[in-house]
Amino acid sequence: MEGLQRITWDFDIPNRLPKTMKSGVIILEAFIKTKLHPWKDSEREEGENKLRVNWPKYAIAVCRITSMTSQEQGTSLFIIRKNKTSPNPEGRVHSEMVLLQRIETMANCGKIPDNSEIKIFLTFSPCKKCTDELLGTNQQPGRLRVLRDRFRVTIIFSGLYYLRLPTCYKSKCPGWWKKCQCRRDDDALKNLMVLGASPIKKEDWDELIDLLKRYDLKRQDTDTWQTLHELRYGSEYKKWRDWEDDRMKRGYEIKRSEFFRNEE
Repeated sequence: MEGLQRITWDFDIPNRLPKTMKSGVIILEAFIKTKLHPWKDSEREEGENKLRVNWPKYAIAVCRITSMTSQEQGTSLFIIRKNKTSPNPEGRVHSEMVLLQRIETMANCGKIPDNSEIKIFLTFSPCKKCTDELLGTNQQPGRLRVLRDRFRVTIIFSGLYYLRLPTCYKSKCPGWWKKCQCRRDDDALKNLMVLGASPIKKEDWDELIDLLKRYDLKRQDTDTWQTLHELRYGSEYKKWRDWEDDRMKRGYEIKRSEFFRNEE
């Protein structure tokens, strides 16, 4: 990315790397595969057989923080986090909340200048519980609202977390996948929009690829840009993922117009 003076790295990674975090290629594949829907028969190419979808049990958050101060403009801090697991479901912490904890700690220590741009890439959109905690209430502002008093925060997701859009083929999924696991929860979907979270688009994919290339350069001293670019835009996933992004964008905009029609 042009204009970066330097990059520092902050990975929440133990000495023995988990399989899901060994490389930028593995991380990018997790973003690409997240909640892919099977194509309808009419939208599949002849001989195409890509109906089996990977539904990962983990989530990843990637964050780029760019300082906008005159002294440090362009300096970027790159953070990556994964779910914190626990045998007790109540003890598990989703990746966006793990990431947020780290950002809050750094901000409180003065390591992130005010007015910095914070862009968060999520494999899954925040769940209802996390969204409620991020938003808060009129009486008690949520954690994201507090951050936005100081920083410009953008949230991008590559897959909706069990939320149904008008473009979901709920009972028409072909092949082995007989039932779409997305469910209708308009309150959760509306809160996600109030949060300012948006479906991923091409320029976000390109930015994510650039960050993960830097991740691999730092860890392995290997330039994987071509591999990352081929993974996203090559024949295996390009059409499928482009279709999913378009489906998600169209459905998101339909529901946004429905929710906020009277406010426009």
